[in-house]
Amino acid sequence: ELLRQAEGSVLADAVRQADDAAEGQLRTTLLVAGGIVAVLLVAVLISLLIGRSIARSMRLLRSQALRIAQVELPDALDRLRTVTGGVPHIEVAPAVVRSLDEIGELAEAFVAVHRSAVSVAVEQAAMRRNVNAMFVNLARRSQVLVERQLELLDDLEREENDPDQLENLFKLDHLAARMRRNDESLLVLAGTESTRRWQRPVALGAVLLAAAAEIEQYRRVRHESVPDLHLVGHAVGELVHLLAELLENATAFSRPDTVVSVNAHTDGADAVVEITDRGLGMSPAALAEANGVLATPPAADVATVERMGLFVVSHLAARLGVRVRLHGGQQGLVAVLQLPGSLLA
Repeated sequence: ELLRQAEGSVLADAVRQADDAAEGQLRTTLLVAGGIVAVLLVAVLISLLIGRSIARSMRLLRSQALRIAQVELPDALDRLRTVTGGVPHIEVAPAVVRSLDEIGELAEAFVAVHRSAVSVAVEQAAMRRNVNAMFVNLARRSQVLVERQLELLDDLEREENDPDQLENLFKLDHLAARMRRNDESLLVLAGTESTRRWQRPVALGAVLLAAAAEIEQYRRVRHESVPDLHLVGHAVGELVHLLAELLENATAFSRPDTVVSVNAHTDGADAVVEITDRGLGMSPAALAEANGVLATPPAADVATVERMGLFVVSHLAARLGVRVRLHGGQQGLVAVLQLPGSLLA
């Protein structure tokens, strides 16, 4: 009996100790699991915070890169491309991400690329300005010589009685006039206004005759109908240049045995001049391209220099507010100039 009681007591103590050990192990396991879960939660929270910070920095960097590529850099290039005076100073915005990590370094790299592109554009604008100044100086010097040559030819023409010699002098006179027009085209290329100006209004018929006198094949030009209109003096020189370029193209791209017709009429408060040739014409694609150039004057480059006449007409028309369009006629082309009422005296 005593032995059974002792065995029961020992067994009860063993069960109690096992239960206590199991409860302690469970508490330890729960504490470890809770710690692990807490660490995981903290890690997830830190990861989310870091991820949101990286995503915000990436969004800022992306928006700045797009703004530079689509707005700031094109605007700066347009300002530098169309500058006429001194080269302006272009400010480059700092990086929007100021962190010291790799994203911050990438943002600084974007700003460095932007700054380098603006610096190159400024250097090109300064070089273009220097080239324009060179064009102006050369054209001015050549103009002085051509004007002296024209004055001398006028004196010789007044004193010459031999018809053959007088015809040769007229040829030299027209050649000098064309040289003067080439000098003025250089001034247009450089963005400078013409030096030929009149103070008083000039008749439209006289302007058309002056334009025809500046081309080589002036005998082929026929003035069919010109209304009794007068143009303001300050625009006469550039209008003569513009019309001469169109007449030159009309005679150059049509057969020598054909004539170039010039008609003018009023259209409300405006005046319209039509120059019609009987040449080969232009394809629809070439005609659309030419009218695009006439509507929007392009910047001076090698391609525009190769088509100097169209380039000069485009820029002179933009200065004067004249609308120039080319149309396909029954034979050849028709150049239509719409002179605004502000140019009529």
